[in-house]
Amino acid sequence: MFVISAVVTGLGAGLVAFQNYLVSAEAVSVPFAGELLAMVVIGGMRSMLGPALGALFFILFREIVFDLDPELAALVGLTFVAFVMFSA
Repeated sequence: MFVISAVVTGLGAGLVAFQNYLVSAEAVSVPFAGELLAMVVIGGMRSMLGPALGALFFILFREIVFDLDPELAALVGLTFVAFVMFSA
């Protein structure tokens, strides 16, 4: 499973590099990894659909909040903390 995961990840990275004509270190940065972790925690790890729904919710919620008022960034953080505390 580890090898299959590595092959799929490498293929995806190669396709992204081919599409963007650029390879950057943004995909392995700490903030990006934290966002991915938040998406998985929000959606749940029990099904394949959970992280996808978590990503959808995280991105839409973040964009809506920042469109309303960029000063409300703490609301995104507090919502994430609430999800972590109450997901059992």
